[in-house]
Amino acid sequence: MNATRYLLFAGRLLIGLAFTVSGLRKLAGYSATIDLLLSSKLPFPVPLAYMGGVLVEIGCGVLKITGYSY
Repeated sequence: MNATRYLLFAGRLLIGLAFTVSGLRKLAGYSATIDLLLSSKLPFPVPLAYMGGVLVEIGCGVLKITGYSY
């Protein structure tokens, strides 16, 4: 029974880290991310899309690691 608990945590950790690292890479590569968003012709402002993407990826990654979102 304890093994199941640790396996669930390990799964949450791996998935959450993938989201969090992706968000942190967007923060580190600001100009590359902005260029990519500019080339995609989004129907809303690029800075809004950038901040939304970063907040969602980091926020959801941390929530997943802590076990808040099942």
